[in-house]
Amino acid sequence: MWKNKGFNFVIFIIFSCFFYIVQSSPVLTVEKLKLGDKQQDGNQTPVVIWHGLGDSYDSISLKRIVKRVEEITGASVFVIHIGSTGLGDLKAGYIGNVQEQIDGICTQLSSIEELKDGFHGIGVSQGGLFLRGLHETCEFAKIRTLLSVGSPQNGVFNFPGCSATNFLCQTASKSILALGVWNAWVQTHIVQAQYFRTEKNYDKYLENSQFLARINNEMDHEDMELYKKKMEQLGKLVLITFATDTIIGPVESCAFGWKDEESGAPIPMKEHFGYVNNILGLKTLDEQNKITSLYYPGIHLQLTEKEVDELIRKYLKDATTTSAEQEIETANPKKGDPSLLTPLYSDMLERIQRVSKKLQNARMNKKLRKPDFAGSENASVRYLQDASKSEIDAAPKPFATKVFMTVFSHFFYHVDDFTKSIMELFSLIPQIIGIIYLTVMVTNRELDTFMQFGGQVANEVLNYVIKIIVKHPRPSVVLHGVGYGMPSSHSQFMGYFTAYMIAWVCKYRKEEWSHISSLAKMSLYCGLSLCVCSSRYLLSYHSISQVIVGFAAGFVFGYVWCWFTGQLRLTGITEWLLKFPIIEWVYIKDTLIHNKDNHKQEWLASRRQKIQKRL
Repeated sequence: MWKNKGFNFVIFIIFSCFFYIVQSSPVLTVEKLKLGDKQQDGNQTPVVIWHGLGDSYDSISLKRIVKRVEEITGASVFVIHIGSTGLGDLKAGYIGNVQEQIDGICTQLSSIEELKDGFHGIGVSQGGLFLRGLHETCEFAKIRTLLSVGSPQNGVFNFPGCSATNFLCQTASKSILALGVWNAWVQTHIVQAQYFRTEKNYDKYLENSQFLARINNEMDHEDMELYKKKMEQLGKLVLITFATDTIIGPVESCAFGWKDEESGAPIPMKEHFGYVNNILGLKTLDEQNKITSLYYPGIHLQLTEKEVDELIRKYLKDATTTSAEQEIETANPKKGDPSLLTPLYSDMLERIQRVSKKLQNARMNKKLRKPDFAGSENASVRYLQDASKSEIDAAPKPFATKVFMTVFSHFFYHVDDFTKSIMELFSLIPQIIGIIYLTVMVTNRELDTFMQFGGQVANEVLNYVIKIIVKHPRPSVVLHGVGYGMPSSHSQFMGYFTAYMIAWVCKYRKEEWSHISSLAKMSLYCGLSLCVCSSRYLLSYHSISQVIVGFAAGFVFGYVWCWFTGQLRLTGITEWLLKFPIIEWVYIKDTLIHNKDNHKQEWLASRRQKIQKRL
């Protein structure tokens, strides 16, 4: 147990030191941005944005939000950033004292003339919690409307991404938290620890929490009445929750609710003791119809451009605030980025979308439904979309999901299902083989390995061409697949690899192909192929026909390529290639097919050299 803790602690220290090296003295700034051409409206209330974890003030996603606010409202837009560089700002989302950051921003606000009469606020993820803390603790902060987008207003009790059914993830989460979440140094330096909360050990939380317990008025302090009064001065509090959010745990926290940590039963805001006792003024705000809770069926920060535009138009544009109780109209989302707020990999996606735009499936039309809330916990709650399973499955994918699948491994890891987690790890086998290819090419420098790898690349090109020609879609139930499905690229990859390895043994090691070691190797190749192909079908990334066709195409191509490389040797082309200066310069050789014990011979030669040196 202590060994595991020690390892986690070492990783934690390395992580902390890295970010402190990046920037030890952060610069706190509230910077005015103007990205659009539209003339700013001097009568429009300005807008201040605080981004979320993993984002920075200069990211593409945040600049798009700024531009949309400018274009729709004509307002001056200010972005909070902590650090003079994007990397420094990103670091401040992980390492730093939150209250000190808020105090620094408060000082900046006092010097900005445009913000002295108040402003609207957009808080993305943890930025929404920090903006609310700014409003409560800063004399100069007068937020009229606070748009809290997936923000943990009541804190979090779990490691991001863990579900109650994932034992391994839960164990890792608890071991990390056991490193000392209540430690005084951790509470003043690690951002996420400063809004960690648990009602299982509530006394320990109240005793040690340096930020959340104070701004939520859960602990006694001298400014309790001031914080409550400031909260009651909010013109509008819009709380956005994402129904399938795996980052914020519990998701009820986004709307000032909680979850029973024993039974898992949700505790809505109106039933939570903070609201019942009105310790923060939430009950007063609600009675004045100043709280609106919005629920979206997607994952964390999954909002389309259309949805973001409607939120800006409804809650941040002064000319339409009188109609704030009208229902938001929904329409087909634009064919742009499906999740405008998600920051991860957004710069890379900007380039990828130009190539993959034609491959995207038409998104399902969404219709607004407002269910009957007879006997519900909060009559002011509005459901903008029906969170039925079919619509959740068809929901557009966020930036990080699309890019991770398209660029790296074309799979999506389910942290909430152990069986799926194991099956989806099989999708990494081609990537592991690719790493082995590169390692062997660099270390052994055998021409045969380079030719095999060249065939593997050609096989991937062939797969892409077939997909473009056939244009066969993936199964309709798939949630995380991108592009066409016929044939399966994973299956074709494994088909080529298996066929080439078996054909190579039969061609160059005929006398050994029936040995137990060769049979074991060929069984391993076939077993790995079975794992990859079956996982692609069982997880519904591909139909059975797409998997079979993919493997068959790769198998045939692998056999043909092995024959082709043999012909290159027979015709003397390989010998001609080896005479190229650049080939000789990097010492690429072609000895593998001639000497089965080349590794042993190299070892013996090395041993003889050592013996001679000793003599």
